[in-house]
Amino acid sequence: MVDNLVGDTWAAHEFLAHATAQGKNRGAWDAIFCAYFGEARRICDVDVLLDLADDLGIDRETTGQAFPDGRFRQRVREEAQVGRRLGRRSSSSPAATPTRGHRTATLCSTSCARSWTRPTRP
Repeated sequence: MVDNLVGDTWAAHEFLAHATAQGKNRGAWDAIFCAYFGEARRICDVDVLLDLADDLGIDRETTGQAFPDGRFRQRVREEAQVGRRLGRRSSSSPAATPTRGHRTATLCSTSCARSWTRPTRP
């Protein structure tokens, strides 16, 4: 198992909504899962999300502005409500729900699984 710090994933969900609006839904989901499960990166860290935006060819500055201005906050809240209606128990962050272009993703895509290596410990 990969050691990773857990944090509030709200920003990651806003990032996914932003990426979806940019036509990068599949790539963003793959990038999030690879970053968290394959590379043990903190997807609750906005700088990590901005790096993922760069990797996907999404403008870093526009992505960075999407967090403080909250342009996707309501959309993420609505998707969290859908998740609760579908039976998700946690209320701390939204669930991945198959609404508005989001899709449920496998834990690691094929590309992530191919590139994943277990980190060495010091």
